[in-house]
Amino acid sequence: MHYAWLILFCCCMVELGSLGIINCVGLFLAPVCADLGVGATDFSLYLSFQMLSIALTAAPCGKIIQKIEVKKSLLFGAVLTTILFYSMGLAQNIIWFYIMGILFGPALNLLMMLPVPILITRWFKDKRGFAMGLAMTFGGVGGVIFSIVLSGLIETMGWRTAYFGTAILVGIFTLPWIALLLKN
Repeated sequence: MHYAWLILFCCCMVELGSLGIINCVGLFLAPVCADLGVGATDFSLYLSFQMLSIALTAAPCGKIIQKIEVKKSLLFGAVLTTILFYSMGLAQNIIWFYIMGILFGPALNLLMMLPVPILITRWFKDKRGFAMGLAMTFGGVGGVIFSIVLSGLIETMGWRTAYFGTAILVGIFTLPWIALLLKN
């Protein structure tokens, strides 16, 4: 078996554990708003900060990835994303979410937005489109799986514990595969 298929597996796990979980952040809307006493618009503003931060940090993160190994970028992005999700469980006010939203931009660029397409482009020639499509599919699959898991966590243990669980899930589905399988 060609090593490119292990790289693809790693990319699938990264998308599952990052994009799959990011697809579920809407589950936190009602419980966080109720607990912090803020409106849905106020809470959703953190996602606007996140998207703006992703857009503004994409080019600088691309330069960073060119200067360092993709593996180091992915590891840093995975660790930072894990820490940020954990930190969201500690939030005492809406400003904390805005700060986390801004910090998520570079974290997500270094974890899922830029490295996965770079790796697939490097490792695949003939089946590049298939490999990219398969990796991105795992982001959707993760959204399905984690929406069930996180809904259950939020309902039974509260939104703060669910954010801590989210951090653990990001770590489990990204860090081991990046550390053990990934080659530049």
